[in-house]
Amino acid sequence: MHLFRVVYFAILLTLVGLMSAACGGSGAADANSNGKANTETQSVSVETSLAKIEQIPTYLEATGTLASDAQSDVAPTVAGKIERVNFDIGSYVRKGDALVQLDAGDARIRLRQAEAQVEQQRSAVNQAEAGVQQAIASLRQTQVRLGIGDGETFLIKDFSQVKSITAQLTLAEKELARHEKLIQSGDVSRSSYDKAKAQRDQLLGQLDEARSNAAVAIKAITTAEKAVGSAKAQVGIAQSALAASKTQVDQARKTVSDNVVYSPISGYVSERNADPGEYISPSQPNAKIATIVRTAVLRLKIDVPEQDIGKVAVGQGVATQVS
Repeated sequence: MHLFRVVYFAILLTLVGLMSAACGGSGAADANSNGKANTETQSVSVETSLAKIEQIPTYLEATGTLASDAQSDVAPTVAGKIERVNFDIGSYVRKGDALVQLDAGDARIRLRQAEAQVEQQRSAVNQAEAGVQQAIASLRQTQVRLGIGDGETFLIKDFSQVKSITAQLTLAEKELARHEKLIQSGDVSRSSYDKAKAQRDQLLGQLDEARSNAAVAIKAITTAEKAVGSAKAQVGIAQSALAASKTQVDQARKTVSDNVVYSPISGYVSERNADPGEYISPSQPNAKIATIVRTAVLRLKIDVPEQDIGKVAVGQGVATQVS
């Protein structure tokens, strides 16, 4: 600034000198006459200063828009007729607030049907489990009658009747063999021999019958074991059906719950596209019922021209003005 003053003063003095020279020829007499009057010389004060180099700050002006840090378009997950709308444009809603209630009459009917199906399947499971207990009881009775336990192998020769008759038959065979020797020597009568032979033949018939009874008993055990396995399989089938019915109940309950549309975030409603009586479906184009913006934190979006990109750097200060 001081340097500017010195230059300006020098230019001013030069202009004054030129004007004096121009007027010197024609007004020499006047100058001489006035020279005596202005005998005193005027003094001019001049200040000097050293020139300094200073950095001039630069800044970039740009126009932008303020936007919310989060925005959510709310849409239903199930189709239905709108029964009630609990918001309007500009309303503040909190996360979890019920925005729209759809008609859930059909969904509740399906839920009751699914719950009834669960009760039926639970009853079927109980019946199947009772069948298992009956089959096990029958198997135990057969095992007790045969004198065997679980996992034991049952053979016909080990059947009690077969063992008893076999022992008797062994004695009868020996007695008959003794009578055959004695009848040859004449020590026993023919009638005694025939009696011993008849006894032997009778025991042979009883042994065949005992063996048949043992085979029937073995078959009964096999049948009882298969009945237990079949009853247990029925329990598994009934339990699977019960689990499927419970899944249907869960789905039906979710459908009932989905008939209420809740706010996913807290914020202000900027757009409303729902009115009572309307039918909405998530498969429809643009099925959103509202737009919610969160304004607790705002973001400034600015478009910077390409030629000014170099003027922007991380850490620079930013001043904003809202108009």
